[in-house]
Amino acid sequence: MDPIASLPTPEECAADVNAAIAQKKITFTPASAELATDARPVLDRLAEILNDCPPIQLEIGGHTDSQGSEDSNKALSQARAETVLLALQGRRVDISGMTAVGFGETKPIADNETEEGREANRRIEFVLQGPQPLATGGQTPMPDGAIADTPVAAPPTGPGSAEDPAAAPTDPGAADPTVDPDNTTPPDETAAAPPADSAPPPDFSADTSPSIAPTEKTIRPLPRPAGLGAEEDQ
Repeated sequence: MDPIASLPTPEECAADVNAAIAQKKITFTPASAELATDARPVLDRLAEILNDCPPIQLEIGGHTDSQGSEDSNKALSQARAETVLLALQGRRVDISGMTAVGFGETKPIADNETEEGREANRRIEFVLQGPQPLATGGQTPMPDGAIADTPVAAPPTGPGSAEDPAAAPTDPGAADPTVDPDNTTPPDETAAAPPADSAPPPDFSADTSPSIAPTEKTIRPLPRPAGLGAEEDQ
């Protein structure tokens, strides 16, 4: 059997808690936030109930009668609610979803003109704040009245739409996704520009005219003209 499915619901837990304090209310010493001695058994019973429940959101409300000033009654009721919260924590109750709120004399359930009415108004109440157990696994519980996030449908794509890659303008400065930025080689700024196009050299392969180039590698002097040497010898 699934142990989670066997746990009582938050509503059942809250009902059991309120039934317990209806039989025996949590009491304090007069004009103080200190728990009375006879409050310990009922707190033990509340801890037993809550430890068998999943973590739930409960508001622990403190209330007073109308005797005294409104501000002092509100402060006293807040201190008493926090005392109950800490008492449950000391009994190993998971209080992560519980809050302590002091209402002072603002929510009477009986007539403050009588002793019986004032005694009834001095009370601690447990109010269920959310029907669902607290989120676990690092999730944050949603506050009351919050709307859960709903997935939003993606806008249609097609020719001319903002999501159409063909309709989107091309950014000439955008990076090429095919180029690995870690493997790119910076351009050689010192490299010379390629030479301009020049005319092809002349082709003399079909020229049949006699060559005027010397046939010998060593240049020899021309022969002296006839008779020139005889005249110089005279």
